[in-house]
Amino acid sequence: MRFSIALFAAALFLPSAVAQYTTASLGGAVGDSTGASVPEAKVSLIWRR
Repeated sequence: MRFSIALFAAALFLPSAVAQYTTASLGGAVGDSTGASVPEAKVSLIWRR
């Protein structure tokens, strides 16, 4: 009986644990003070918690 309960619990929670992943995308344009685009501009993204 305990094995059946453990198996049921694993089957219930395992798919949600496997299906979690993180993705992101970032897009944009860099412009100077006159509004002209800056080709090949280097941009850094810093993630802080």
